[in-house]
Amino acid sequence: MTNHNKIYTNINKVMVGIFIYFMSLPIISPIMSRLFPSFWVCPYLEITGKPCPFCGITRDFDSLFHLQFQFINPLSIFMFCFVIFELIFRIVLLLKVKKYQKKLALFDILIHTLILGCIAIYVIVWLVHS
Repeated sequence: MTNHNKIYTNINKVMVGIFIYFMSLPIISPIMSRLFPSFWVCPYLEITGKPCPFCGITRDFDSLFHLQFQFINPLSIFMFCFVIFELIFRIVLLLKVKKYQKKLALFDILIHTLILGCIAIYVIVWLVHS
């Protein structure tokens, strides 16, 4: 296994872990808020008294898991679809891609750069209008 292949495989493993964590937030959040009430609060909400651009996503994930379609945050549907797609994509990469492919890695980086750019634009627009 080449060095690039090991690095890309490890990145994919870490990403799978992160997205499993995101998917389990509706289960983890109530437990953590009882165990650590002052820690499990949005820092932006604590400092400003206003919800941040991502406030409500955990509650919306919980609603989507229960097939209830009432959303607090307009970003929630995109985030939910993104997390599911990413989880499936990363698992397929780990199971099927045995050799590092530079084009696949570059495509992966490009897509995620575009997604982060879109999220940054959303946050900037949200901050300007709030």
